[in-house]
Amino acid sequence: MEYSRMVPFSETVMGMFSVGCRYEHAAYDYYEQDQPIDGQSRKFNHVFPSASLSMQIDKVQLMASYSAKTSRPSYRDLRNAMEYINRFTLQTGNPLLEPWLIHDFSLMASWRFMQFSAGFQDARNAIMEWAEPVEGSSYVSLLKPRNFDRIPQMWAMVSAGPTIGVWNPNLSVGFSKQWFSVESQDETVHFDKIMPFGSFTNVFALPKDWTINADLTYTGKGHTGITYCFKDSWVCNLSVQKAFLNKALTVTLGVNDLFNQSKYCFESYYSRLRITKDGTYDSREIYFTLRYRLKAKTSKYRGSLAGEEERQRM
Repeated sequence: MEYSRMVPFSETVMGMFSVGCRYEHAAYDYYEQDQPIDGQSRKFNHVFPSASLSMQIDKVQLMASYSAKTSRPSYRDLRNAMEYINRFTLQTGNPLLEPWLIHDFSLMASWRFMQFSAGFQDARNAIMEWAEPVEGSSYVSLLKPRNFDRIPQMWAMVSAGPTIGVWNPNLSVGFSKQWFSVESQDETVHFDKIMPFGSFTNVFALPKDWTINADLTYTGKGHTGITYCFKDSWVCNLSVQKAFLNKALTVTLGVNDLFNQSKYCFESYYSRLRITKDGTYDSREIYFTLRYRLKAKTSKYRGSLAGEEERQRM
């Protein structure tokens, strides 16, 4: 259910206010050898409110919103099969995981080709992988997803995307910060360092249906979840595209991660274990693509399918 109406703030400023509520019921029956397992058969009933307020003052557009939603664990996270990683580590799922409950607050503003956005998210029952010593063994750890009470997190980003002749650049910079701590090796470890990020995308729309793309993305050092990223990572992608046959046929030649700087360098902290990984992804590649668009009949259906979320989990 949703209700919305126009709100006059002044003689020249009008706004739109809306408030809504969504009820969600989900039921899952779990059987093993044709016998129902009560601990893994679940029923969830949740009410998710939402609200938003938007307005335009001269050339500045503003919008503030709040929403509540749920995010269910993947089927891989719910598995109970045991996997052997190495002689020190085993991995499994957790059939008793609860879904996330997420409260999302956001603020957006735009003026001409500039945009600003900020948000705060309070994740309840957040799911992350955790490691505990295997019973009867002091040196073997079991990696297993579990629910954490809550992880508050905020983020902010500013971007600019002017058009300069055939050049369409877009520069975005921002940061994220969380407030979270765990007990690891008999001490409290705080995961609250700011993580910066940014991107610089460039599109050159040239004559005769030529297009050049040059994109740069950056992720800085900082905390995310129970992990500390201790090195900067950046990726440069380039591509050239040419359209033929009235734009029905497109040919693309490109390279991903040109300088081979996409890294995974992080430390993860668990109760009796700390895992450190320092490496570079094998993501540098050259690709060539041919794409031809057929005149397919378009569907007039405007709704969304009820099972889409479950198919995505699969």
